[in-house]
Amino acid sequence: MSEGASALPERTLGDFTADRRLLLLAAIGVVLGLVSAVLAAGLLRLIAFCTNLFFFHRLSVADVSPAGHHLGTLAVAVPVVGGLLIGLIARYGSERIRGHGIPEAIEAILMRGSRVEPTVAVLKPVSAAIAIGAGGLIFPQALGVGTDTIAAMLQGDVPRATLAGILFVKSTIWVIALGSGTSGGVLAPLLMMGGALGGVEAAVLPAFGPGFWPLVSMAAILGGTMRAPFTGVLFAIELTRDFHMVLPLIVAVTTAHAFTVLTLRRSILTEKISRRGYHLTREYEADPLEMLFVREVLRTAVVALPADTTAADARSVTTASTRERRRQHLFPVVDGQDTLVGVVTRHALEQWLTDAPAAARLHTIVARAPVVAHEDEPLRTVAQRMAETGLTRFPVIERGSRRLVGMVSLSDLLKGRRHALDAEHRRERVLALPIRRRARAPGAA
Repeated sequence: MSEGASALPERTLGDFTADRRLLLLAAIGVVLGLVSAVLAAGLLRLIAFCTNLFFFHRLSVADVSPAGHHLGTLAVAVPVVGGLLIGLIARYGSERIRGHGIPEAIEAILMRGSRVEPTVAVLKPVSAAIAIGAGGLIFPQALGVGTDTIAAMLQGDVPRATLAGILFVKSTIWVIALGSGTSGGVLAPLLMMGGALGGVEAAVLPAFGPGFWPLVSMAAILGGTMRAPFTGVLFAIELTRDFHMVLPLIVAVTTAHAFTVLTLRRSILTEKISRRGYHLTREYEADPLEMLFVREVLRTAVVALPADTTAADARSVTTASTRERRRQHLFPVVDGQDTLVGVVTRHALEQWLTDAPAAARLHTIVARAPVVAHEDEPLRTVAQRMAETGLTRFPVIERGSRRLVGMVSLSDLLKGRRHALDAEHRRERVLALPIRRRARAPGAA
């Protein structure tokens, strides 16, 4: 493969790898956000339609709480009918509509190139609207989306007995619904349960005004359960427009996030994906290969063959008994000024030597313009180039002069990674603390 065959452009090193394509992606994100907002508004209208239809027997998309229904004990049939409808949709439509849908969305984005089955794209919002609109019977305040209940909690207008009932009933409904595979949501139930929990806790916690503890608890539950602390803060601020709450909200979501990270291996968003055999990591770290350069790991003790080498001289190289020469599978070919001319593999060289006369010249089998590495390139760039080309060994040359300075291979990249690990372990030993890491069973997600 020629040097120009690589699709990776030449990199100019800097603090970030972002380029002008980021502006295009941002523009696409804005368009998708606008479209998503329209679809979300449509989903809310669909939920309102199902609530009106099931509880009030009318065709309307007006916002209404199911708590005001007059069905009496007949309301128990509403969730039963809703569950049966969702079961039929899942059976004859798509199984992927079950649950809250976020794991399926993550799987579609990361594992299937953002391709979603058309049936899922159509049936998921319909089934979610039926499930949320159907609700339950025992505690009407726990039914539906609960936006009116959440607003009342933030105003401090909900009695503690009612808050305790909402917390118990909503938690039970939510767990049973998701555990049985019924289609539903995550965000609104978490906000409602968090607000109810905060309202109950306010009885024993210091008083900081109505709605303080429900709001803090909402953000903490959301940020900890979904492992999205910043999202928890934003939702809380969006609900109240109270920017004076930023500090307590940050403390609450950070504490909740730390607790769930240390006690739960997976979140509600990734557990289902893990059970399907996939693994996602939520950690961000600097790639050690990005901070190491080729010059730090390249091998200079390599055999370079002159372009005018005869077959007789080349035989002495391939039959040499030194270990390093036997391990070398790619030979750079240079001219009289050590400028790289090309490369030849050991296999091609040995095949040529079987029939070539003693006076034959090596330049006749040299692969010209090979893929190369430069000594001032980060190892991450070289690793990407290896992945793209399928090659695991590159000659290393100086920029401009193309003078050969050594070779770099996949094993050298691993050596660089090992250097970074050794440095990390040395730093850990300096701050050795008596903390025992929790052992994990083999094969645990």
